[in-house]
Amino acid sequence: MAHILVIEDEQFLLRDFMELLEFSDFNVLGATSGEQGLELAIKHHPDLILCDIGLRSDLNGYQVLEMVRNTMPINSIPFVFMSARADPDSRALGLEKGANDYLTKPFAAADLIDTVTRLLQKTS
Repeated sequence: MAHILVIEDEQFLLRDFMELLEFSDFNVLGATSGEQGLELAIKHHPDLILCDIGLRSDLNGYQVLEMVRNTMPINSIPFVFMSARADPDSRALGLEKGANDYLTKPFAAADLIDTVTRLLQKTS
Protein backbone atom coordinates (compact mmCIF):
# COMPACT_ATOMS: atom_id res chain seq x y z
CA MET A 1 0.00 0.00 0.00
CA ALA A 2 1.47 3.33 -1.08
CA HIS A 3 2.17 6.12 1.41
CA ILE A 4 1.09 9.63 0.41
CA LEU A 5 2.07 12.86 2.16
CA VAL A 6 -0.40 15.75 1.79
CA ILE A 7 0.83 19.25 2.66
CA GLU A 8 -2.12 21.67 2.86
CA ASP A 9 -2.61 24.54 5.32
CA GLU A 10 -6.41 24.70 4.97
CA GLN A 11 -7.60 22.20 7.59
CA PHE A 12 -10.85 21.30 5.83
CA LEU A 13 -9.07 20.67 2.51
CA LEU A 14 -6.36 18.61 4.21
CA ARG A 15 -9.02 16.48 5.89
CA ASP A 16 -10.96 16.04 2.64
CA PHE A 17 -7.86 15.08 0.63
CA MET A 18 -6.71 12.65 3.30
CA GLU A 19 -10.14 11.00 3.57
CA LEU A 20 -10.40 10.65 -0.20
CA LEU A 21 -6.96 9.04 -0.43
CA GLU A 22 -7.60 6.76 2.55
CA PHE A 23 -10.91 5.68 0.99
CA SER A 24 -8.90 4.80 -2.14
CA ASP A 25 -6.66 2.49 -0.04
CA PHE A 26 -3.62 4.74 0.40
CA ASN A 27 -1.80 5.29 3.68
CA VAL A 28 -1.83 9.04 4.23
CA LEU A 29 0.14 11.51 6.32
CA GLY A 30 -0.95 15.13 6.61
CA ALA A 31 0.93 18.33 7.30
CA THR A 32 -0.41 21.85 7.74
CA SER A 33 2.85 23.69 6.98
CA GLY A 34 5.80 23.38 4.67
CA GLU A 35 8.14 22.81 7.60
CA GLN A 36 6.02 20.00 9.03
CA GLY A 37 5.67 18.45 5.59
CA LEU A 38 9.41 18.47 5.01
CA GLU A 39 10.00 16.86 8.42
CA LEU A 40 7.46 14.12 7.65
CA ALA A 41 8.95 13.53 4.19
CA ILE A 42 12.44 13.07 5.65
CA LYS A 43 11.21 10.85 8.47
CA HIS A 44 8.76 8.65 6.52
CA HIS A 45 9.97 8.71 2.87
CA PRO A 46 6.46 8.70 1.34
CA ASP A 47 5.88 7.28 -2.12
CA LEU A 48 4.37 10.57 -3.33
CA ILE A 49 3.94 14.14 -2.04
CA LEU A 50 0.92 16.36 -2.75
CA CYS A 51 1.64 19.97 -1.82
CA ASP A 52 -0.27 23.24 -1.93
CA ILE A 53 1.78 26.08 -3.43
CA GLY A 54 0.32 28.94 -1.38
CA LEU A 55 1.17 27.68 2.09
CA ARG A 56 0.91 30.34 4.78
CA SER A 57 4.04 29.25 6.64
CA ASP A 58 7.76 29.89 6.58
CA LEU A 59 8.04 27.67 3.49
CA ASN A 60 5.75 27.93 0.48
CA GLY A 61 5.19 25.00 -1.89
CA TYR A 62 7.98 26.04 -4.25
CA GLN A 63 10.44 26.12 -1.35
CA VAL A 64 9.25 22.73 -0.10
CA LEU A 65 9.80 21.25 -3.57
CA GLU A 66 13.27 22.79 -3.81
CA MET A 67 14.25 21.37 -0.42
CA VAL A 68 12.85 17.93 -1.30
CA ARG A 69 14.77 17.90 -4.61
CA ASN A 70 17.99 18.86 -2.76
CA THR A 71 17.65 16.33 0.07
CA MET A 72 18.85 12.74 -0.26
CA PRO A 73 17.20 10.20 -0.14
CA ILE A 74 13.84 11.92 -0.75
CA ASN A 75 14.91 13.84 -3.86
CA SER A 76 13.28 11.43 -6.32
CA ILE A 77 9.85 11.21 -4.66
CA PRO A 78 7.10 12.16 -7.14
CA PHE A 79 5.79 15.63 -6.23
CA VAL A 80 2.44 17.12 -7.25
CA PHE A 81 1.49 20.75 -6.76
CA MET A 82 -2.10 21.62 -5.89
CA SER A 83 -3.08 25.23 -6.47
CA ALA A 84 -6.00 27.51 -7.20
CA ARG A 85 -3.72 29.27 -9.71
CA ALA A 86 -5.19 28.02 -12.97
CA ASP A 87 -3.21 30.10 -15.46
CA PRO A 88 -0.79 28.33 -17.82
CA ASP A 89 2.20 30.32 -16.50
CA SER A 90 1.68 29.05 -12.94
CA ARG A 91 1.42 25.46 -14.17
CA ALA A 92 4.52 25.87 -16.34
CA LEU A 93 6.47 27.38 -13.43
CA GLY A 94 5.53 24.50 -11.12
CA LEU A 95 6.63 21.90 -13.66
CA GLU A 96 9.77 23.89 -14.51
CA LYS A 97 10.74 23.89 -10.83
CA GLY A 98 10.60 20.09 -10.81
CA ALA A 99 7.07 19.03 -9.92
CA ASN A 100 5.85 15.87 -11.64
CA ASP A 101 2.33 17.22 -12.08
CA TYR A 102 0.06 20.17 -11.22
CA LEU A 103 -3.57 19.94 -10.14
CA THR A 104 -5.73 23.04 -10.26
CA LYS A 105 -8.15 23.45 -7.34
CA PRO A 106 -10.93 22.67 -7.26
CA PHE A 107 -10.36 19.33 -8.92
CA ALA A 108 -12.49 16.22 -9.18
CA ALA A 109 -11.77 13.35 -6.82
CA ALA A 110 -11.17 11.13 -9.85
CA ASP A 111 -8.50 13.53 -11.14
CA LEU A 112 -6.62 13.35 -7.85
CA ILE A 113 -6.75 9.56 -7.68
CA ASP A 114 -5.84 9.21 -11.38
CA THR A 115 -2.83 11.51 -10.98
CA VAL A 116 -1.59 9.72 -7.86
CA THR A 117 -2.08 6.28 -9.40
CA ARG A 118 -0.36 7.23 -12.66
CA LEU A 119 2.70 8.68 -10.92
CA LEU A 120 2.99 5.73 -8.56
CA GLN A 121 2.87 3.31 -11.50
CA LYS A 122 5.72 5.21 -13.18
CA THR A 123 7.94 4.75 -10.12
CA SER A 124 7.18 1.09 -9.42
